Amino acid sequence: MPKELYFIDSSIATKNNDPLVGASDPNYFYHTYNFYFPFKIPPQNVKRIILKSVEIPLGLSTVRYSNGTVLLAIMYTYSTYTNVQKQIFVPPNSYTQSTLISAINTAIINASLIGSPSIVFSTVLNATTGLYNCVITHNCTSLTIYSSPLTVYLLGLGQPTITSSSTITGLYSINVNAIDTCLYMQITNLPVMNNNIFPFTFKIPLNNVVNNTVYLNDVKEHQEIIFNTNTFILDKLNVVILDRLGNVLAGYFNWTFSLIIEHDENKETIQFLNYNN
Repeated sequence: MPKELYFIDSSIATKNNDPLVGASDPNYFYHTYNFYFPFKIPPQNVKRIILKSVEIPLGLSTVRYSNGTVLLAIMYTYSTYTNVQKQIFVPPNSYTQSTLISAINTAIINASLIGSPSIVFSTVLNATTGLYNCVITHNCTSLTIYSSPLTVYLLGLGQPTITSSSTITGLYSINVNAIDTCLYMQITNLPVMNNNIFPFTFKIPLNNVVNNTVYLNDVKEHQEIIFNTNTFILDKLNVVILDRLGNVLAGYFNWTFSLIIEHDENKETIQFLNYNN
């Protein structure tokens, strides 16, 4: 079956209204990680689409609203104050391990907890791994740390919900990059038959980043999608970028990717390389 190479550029695509992103960041209702790319002359009888290459600048903050890493939810009993619940918000930003711990402690102070208990986050060297685990010291009768992407993925606390009357130490190492090991590209208008447990089309590993831009060049065509009909007409691409947990991301920069589209040579097929829409 013949193959054709198609180049897609977000700068010449139409950005979609994205209420999921806009709910947390109203400046980005329309952005480059959610766009519509129409083909003037649609490729017909498409059998397979293969991801060939990606060049995508990153604008990922360590802590962000879209994946819930801004939230630290606690409940404590201290002095005469029983089962006080509080949601503490860490400012979205790009953090190192030390600056994240500092930002959490500042957020706790700014939350003005009732009764003024002492709750302090710090780190301890794990002699086995050579990495640092999170430590939470407090003077509460009881302190509960509720599960959130911040506590589970970044801080490595390792349990859904932790309640303790003494020091709490994370089971796993702190990893500020735990969520951002890859991105997913979802093309939402394709009838595919791949047996994926997630509704994602292609995976973009973050293992080749140069000057804050991810480069992917697949010379062996590892990532393919197969169509469940031999008469499918590809009139458009609806493209969305998500993080590893499936949360929508806001794009701040234009980016490009290329696809190999394979069609059935036994049927009449119109091929078109689109630079204008």
